Amino acid sequence: MSHASERPDPALRRYLLGQLGEEDMERVDRQILAEAEAMAALESAEDELIEDYLDGSLDGAERAAFEEHFLASPSHRQSLELARLIRDRLQGPTARVAAPPRRMVGPWLGALAALLLIAVWFLLPAREERPRVVDHGGTIPPAPAVPSSIGTPSPSGPPRTPSPARVAAVSLAVNRTMAPAESPSHVVKLDSGVEQVRLDVVLEGHEAYRDLSARLEGPGGAPVHEWKRVAPQPIVPLALPARGLAPGPYTLVLVGRDRESGGPAELDRWDLVVQKR
Repeated sequence: MSHASERPDPALRRYLLGQLGEEDMERVDRQILAEAEAMAALESAEDELIEDYLDGSLDGAERAAFEEHFLASPSHRQSLELARLIRDRLQGPTARVAAPPRRMVGPWLGALAALLLIAVWFLLPAREERPRVVDHGGTIPPAPAVPSSIGTPSPSGPPRTPSPARVAAVSLAVNRTMAPAESPSHVVKLDSGVEQVRLDVVLEGHEAYRDLSARLEGPGGAPVHEWKRVAPQPIVPLALPARGLAPGPYTLVLVGRDRESGGPAELDRWDLVVQKR
C-alpha cells in the first residue's frame, strides 16, 4: 500500500494511465510476471493514483487518462468505488473529528474490501448463478457491463462503455498417484480480450499443509512467475496477467509444507500449453 515516505516509481503511474510506449509497457509486464516485489509496487502505485484522483490533485491530462484508460478495467472501477465508500464513511457526521489522514486509509483498505465483497455475495438473489470452476482450457464469459457514475458525458456524445475484463481459467487436480506419462497437457486459450489467467488447483486434504508455494516455468525450466506462502484451501486460485505470456509449453509446480514434519515437498506438477487466437 502507499506510504508518504515511499513514493511509487513514476513509471508505474504512467503504466497504469497507459502513457508508456509499447516497449516500456512490455518491460513492466515482464517485471510483474517475474518479480513479486514488482507486483506489490504496482498495487502501491494504483492505491496512490486512486487517492490522488479522489483528492482532485491530478492534472488535466492525468485525469483524462485515468477516466478513459485506468477505469476501462472493471477491477480498477471497483477499487475506486470501494475507496470512495471508505472515504464517505470516514468523513461522515460521526467520524469527521477522528478521520485519519488519507495515507492511513491504504493499509486496511483490502480487508474492508474483502468484507464488503462477502456481504454482497450473500445478498445476491438466489436465482443468480454463482461462479464455478471452469473445465480445462475454458474461458469465463464476460459479465454484463454495469453503469457507472464515474465521469461526465462527452460533448460529442455519450461516454463509451469499457469492455469487461476476461479471465482464462484452467482447473488442475492434485493426484500424486498418477504417473507423469498419464498426465495430459492442459490448454490455456488466450482469446482476444483475455486480461488474466487463473489456475485453480483442486487440493484434497488441504488441512495437512501449513502453506503452499507454486512456480510457473517456461521451456528449459526458465522461471516465469512465482507464488509464495499461499494459504491451503480446497481450491487454490493462482492468478497472473495474461499479457506477456507467449504461446508455447509451460510447467506449473506446486510445493506444500507439511504441518507435522514442517518440510517442503512437491505435491504435483502439470504441463500447460498456452494458445493465442
